[in-house]
Amino acid sequence: MEKSTIPTQYSRVSKVLLYAYVVTMADALPQAPEQPEPYEYQFEVKDPEKELFFNKNEAGDAQGKVQGQYSVWLPDGRLMTVAYTA
Repeated sequence: MEKSTIPTQYSRVSKVLLYAYVVTMADALPQAPEQPEPYEYQFEVKDPEKELFFNKNEAGDAQGKVQGQYSVWLPDGRLMTVAYTA
């Protein structure tokens, strides 16, 4: 008398489905919000021949506060500087 492979197949399918369900539910759990990382950067472009000048400085702290400023020479010769905090 031969043994049926149907119960074994159902058992394997059930295990795969249970695994997929557990992985899906674990992925759906609320995640802890990422903490802001402190950072700082700056850059400047200066090309007197083409009358180009602009720069930017920015820093962020561990609480998520960002401060910075940027400057650009306007076509009429004025330097515009903008400071910001977010």
